[in-house]
Amino acid sequence: MWAGSGQHLPPMMTTGDPITPQNLAGKLFTPDTRILFPLDRVNNEFRPGFRLSGGTWLDLNRIVGLEGDFFFLRNSKKGLTAASDANGNQILARPFINAVTGMDDAILVAYPGVQRGAIDVQVESFVIGGGTHALFNLWNDLGGKIELLAGYRYFGLFDEVSIKEDTTALSAAAAPLNPGDHLQALDRFRTFNHFHGGVLGIAGERRVGVWFLAGRASVALGGVRQVVEISGRTVLTPFGGLPTATAIGRFALPSNIGRYQQTTFAVLPEVSVRGGVQLTESARLYVAYNWMYLSNVVRAGEQIDPRINPIFRPPVTLLPGEQPPIYSGFRTSDYWLQGLSFGMEVRF
Repeated sequence: MWAGSGQHLPPMMTTGDPITPQNLAGKLFTPDTRILFPLDRVNNEFRPGFRLSGGTWLDLNRIVGLEGDFFFLRNSKKGLTAASDANGNQILARPFINAVTGMDDAILVAYPGVQRGAIDVQVESFVIGGGTHALFNLWNDLGGKIELLAGYRYFGLFDEVSIKEDTTALSAAAAPLNPGDHLQALDRFRTFNHFHGGVLGIAGERRVGVWFLAGRASVALGGVRQVVEISGRTVLTPFGGLPTATAIGRFALPSNIGRYQQTTFAVLPEVSVRGGVQLTESARLYVAYNWMYLSNVVRAGEQIDPRINPIFRPPVTLLPGEQPPIYSGFRTSDYWLQGLSFGMEVRF
């Protein structure tokens, strides 16, 4: 059961009092506006996973050996889906910062008597890792051992944020939509972090009767390949007409859509402490605490630019000129994992 440091997102979905005027509904500065999602950092909950380690000694004296491990955590998925009724009851909006005025603004998805709709926000995160290294026995007796390790470490962190919008205009007040128009919009932000590095560390163990206590500390130095993918899609179906699709969304426009990548230096330290009981000569049970840290990553939620020039919102045709949101470069942070592991070790 491990937990990660999670990621931050700007407000993605708001609601408010039904009597709020349309021109103020869903905007963050409006007193009765409430944020529906997110309410805090996401993907930071404890979740199960699996880790497998194995190795062998290369000589009869057990001085030099090889060891490898692989681990993953179950996919973390957090989100919220909210919808109005057929008459648009329950205000639903997508807040943003108006790039022209610099003020809080909002895209209405549902408003009583004006338009009905739904918003779906999903945020996912997945972690995987492993490596291989050589072991060098520095000291060993019946009471314990000390080993030096050196080798290779991989760590992968993958995030995705998707925001789906579905709205139908009920009256002319839903401009720029006309009554009966149906608009579906999708924004997707994905990030990939692939760390590769050389690892150096030390491990030790102390045994007292059937009980044992072991620890390991290592640090890996290397490069992390960071990839950011931003894409969007809008489908507009006029009342009684045929749908028209464009490869833009609300927060994903030609000004930031694309695939961006870079490789940069990063440090990956890892510490683990475990204790347990020797059941037989070759089998033992243990419980362990693990901590890992990666110094430089990109997270999907942090790549979202909340600034939008409302002139360029779908379904208005895009025009030349500044079109926020703008991709201004990699927004990086750090990432850590920690948690408990329960396992069995067999030696033969």
